[in-house]
Amino acid sequence: MKYKNLFIIDDDHDDLEFFQDAIKLLNTNVQCRYFQNSLEGFNELASTRAKPDAIFLDLNMPLLSGEKFLTQMKADKQLSQIPVYILSTAAPEPGNRFVNELGASGYLVKPSSYLTLISMLAEVLEVKHKRLS
Repeated sequence: MKYKNLFIIDDDHDDLEFFQDAIKLLNTNVQCRYFQNSLEGFNELASTRAKPDAIFLDLNMPLLSGEKFLTQMKADKQLSQIPVYILSTAAPEPGNRFVNELGASGYLVKPSSYLTLISMLAEVLEVKHKRLS
């Protein structure tokens, strides 16, 4: 498994729940901290000594947008090396500015299918899983 400690930041409760269920199905040893508020997630990230191995970040967030979160995080020397995977319902813009300019490790379009989410996460987390049907 590539990552064992994750921060998941998304203001949609249902998306957080699907994500949590998918992670549990893939590997129960992964530790996840869930935040429905990007400002709270950023403050926790900046204050905690135990940094996550990776962050999954929704773009459309109240208080602090995903873009601003990513920009602030990548400007901080202590946080800039943590991989961030953008989660969005929208397809990436041409040239994928979030990856190429802002330093995200990947851009994931939120799938409409739970099984697709499991496959997507398995690929990012480098987990082998049985194909579900």
